Amino acid sequence: MMEEKRTISYMCAMNSTAALNYVSNAT
Repeated sequence: MMEEKRTISYMCAMNSTAALNYVSNAT
């Protein structure tokens, strides 16, 4: 369970970073 939750958190973090980078590049 812990491993799964950590992975999901990591994925969310990466998605957030990607979104920020996308916004930064778009502007």
